[in-house]
Amino acid sequence: MARTARGDVVSLALHRELDERLRLEPVFVVVRALQNVPRKRDLANGGARDAIDRWESLLRNYDFDGLRRVFLGEDDDSRMMRGNTVFQGVLTNEEREQILAGIPDSS
Repeated sequence: MARTARGDVVSLALHRELDERLRLEPVFVVVRALQNVPRKRDLANGGARDAIDRWESLLRNYDFDGLRRVFLGEDDDSRMMRGNTVFQGVLTNEEREQILAGIPDSS
C-alpha cells in the first residue's frame, strides 16, 4: 500500500525546498548527499538500496534535471525515491521545522 498522504505531502514539501537549495548551492547539496550515500546504503536493502544507487548516479553525474524531476515528481517512482532520500543535513533542523509547521495536519 502507498505511504500516507501526509507522508507524501511532507516529503514533497521538504524536497521542494531541496530543489531550491540545489539551485542556490549545487556543490553543497551534491557533496552533502554523496557523503550520506555509504551510510544509507549500509542500512538499506531491496528497493531502498536500488533507490540509494539511483540517487548516487544522479548526483555523481550532476544530473540536476533528473534530481529536480524526482524532487518535484508526483508519480509513484518519485515518491518512492523521496522516501529513500540521501539529503539529510542539507536543510537545518530549523528549516525542516519551519516547513513542517506550514503543512496542515490532516488528522
